[in-house]
Amino acid sequence: AYGIVWSYLTVTGRMIAVKEIELDEGDSERVRNDYESVREEIHILRALNHPYVVKFLGISLENTRLIKIFMEYLPNGTIENLLTAFGPFHNDVLKKYTRQIVEGVAYLHENGVVHRDIKGKNVMLDVDGNIKLIDFGCAKRLKKNQNTHSMRQILKSMKGTANWMAPEVIAETGHGKKADIWSIGCTLCEMATGKPPWSSEHNHLAVLLIIANGTKPPADLPDTCPATAQEFFRLCLTRDPVVRPSAKDLLGHPFLAS
Repeated sequence: AYGIVWSYLTVTGRMIAVKEIELDEGDSERVRNDYESVREEIHILRALNHPYVVKFLGISLENTRLIKIFMEYLPNGTIENLLTAFGPFHNDVLKKYTRQIVEGVAYLHENGVVHRDIKGKNVMLDVDGNIKLIDFGCAKRLKKNQNTHSMRQILKSMKGTANWMAPEVIAETGHGKKADIWSIGCTLCEMATGKPPWSSEHNHLAVLLIIANGTKPPADLPDTCPATAQEFFRLCLTRDPVVRPSAKDLLGHPFLAS
């Protein structure tokens, strides 16, 4: 299933975003899997309510193949768009956006949701310059009181984007909330340099192998970034997910302090 997002003017004069998802024709099993994936995305979105998560407004099922998800309109584009237009962010902006991303992810994790595809392309800005986490197409909701072993059994599929993907996701040994923390570190690098870690590798397979095997550490953040940002980055990219800090832990880090 492929999703295209449009801006739409309602009859009341309100601008909203409409994500159109067209289910593939033909293979009935594939259609069923795509439908379940979209159903999961809608189920997650409608239960979330946080300043740094995109607001769900409703859905429309026009026919058996076309699903529309209505969300709040975010006119300022994505972090990826801003980096293309303006280059790497100033340290104050870097700190602000990173803190808001971590706050949004902490909220998701508290509510049993793993995003699984955090990157600049999936972080948008509202009219006030605050971030909104978007695109929950890869997200999964975990059951309350689910133990780590059963959680990892559920989350074994490789989801996400290569340069932002945690080692345990690539290995498909089972992953959980800590995979989002790795992606936050990669997004911090993206915002500080204008490109994600391991961007010198032009082959996605090479990137996956490097991250999975730990053969090449990511480049440090620019020297212009404070030492607290460098340490925060290294903590996020801790290879062992058990040792890697949680989103709640990161909120207390000096880099994000007011």
